[in-house]
Amino acid sequence: MNLRVKRLFDYERESEKAVLRALSACPDHQHPECQRAADRAGHILSAKREWLRRLEGSEGEAPELFPKAVTPGELDTLSVATAELWAAWLEGLTDAKLRQVCDFAAYDGGLWSAHVEDILTHVLNHSSYHRGQIATSIAMAGGTPAVTDYIRFAAEDRAQA
Repeated sequence: MNLRVKRLFDYERESEKAVLRALSACPDHQHPECQRAADRAGHILSAKREWLRRLEGSEGEAPELFPKAVTPGELDTLSVATAELWAAWLEGLTDAKLRQVCDFAAYDGGLWSAHVEDILTHVLNHSSYHRGQIATSIAMAGGTPAVTDYIRFAAEDRAQA
């Protein structure tokens, strides 16, 4: 396994858990911004599952990319299942596999190719982008957003070592 990629995905997982805790603590789950945040979290998880499906070359049906009316309980279940799938896939990741090209069909039907390393970078950046939107929505709903800065993760990880 590539340790650098593993560390980044460990950060990703810890950030995801922090966001889900913040969503669960949102003071008013009926507030439109709380629901918007939950739906974005559902989108992140769906996108992660779709990218994994592409990396594996699976022919199965693509997940709903923009789920609506997602509940915190559904997010928790989907998060655990998605994390388990990614952890299993990452176990077999080698430097050679990072350089491989993955061909895939986009949702619009277009055919694309990308190096595995670029896809993994995209998955991580996509999540970070939407975590920022989720944090804004939680704050607008009167909640406390999760702190998901990588540098904080690195410092806490180093302190535990």
